[in-house]
Amino acid sequence: FPSHDMEANYKGANLFTSEELQILKNDLEKRTKWAALRGMKYYVAIVPNKMNVYPEFLPYQVVKVSPKTRYDQLMSLNNPPYINIIDVRSNILAHKKDGVELYQRTDDHWNDLGAYYGYEAIANSIKKDYSDLYVANINDFTREYESRLGSQAKILNVEDKFPEKFLLANPIV
Repeated sequence: FPSHDMEANYKGANLFTSEELQILKNDLEKRTKWAALRGMKYYVAIVPNKMNVYPEFLPYQVVKVSPKTRYDQLMSLNNPPYINIIDVRSNILAHKKDGVELYQRTDDHWNDLGAYYGYEAIANSIKKDYSDLYVANINDFTREYESRLGSQAKILNVEDKFPEKFLLANPIV
């Protein structure tokens, strides 16, 4: 069950003002320049919440009021080499229908497979600047399931009614 802020973010009901976006842009440019003066690159990864990946599971009463969201607004600030914002959402959505859910049904968080695809988006973006960076392949991990309680089921005290298997990805050693 989403918090009000998460729901407002999904619906596009709390967009950043132009002034807020300008402040964010200035701050990100300042951080990027600070890192560059020290021989480093500065990256920001924007991670989608479950609502933006699986809106089809939301109640029908949750209606978007704007086609644009805060996530979209932040991504619009991406302006290499001044700002390097990594769009994790694109890679998550690209794997959404691979046959395994990427977020747990009774939890707010992505599972290990969703986390892998988030990592993959981040690592592949950084690899563009550092070509020798090794990006682990999904086949470098085993997949197994473990019975656990999701955070939302715990909060609502209904964990006995909604048992769930959590996907775990473990590195193959």
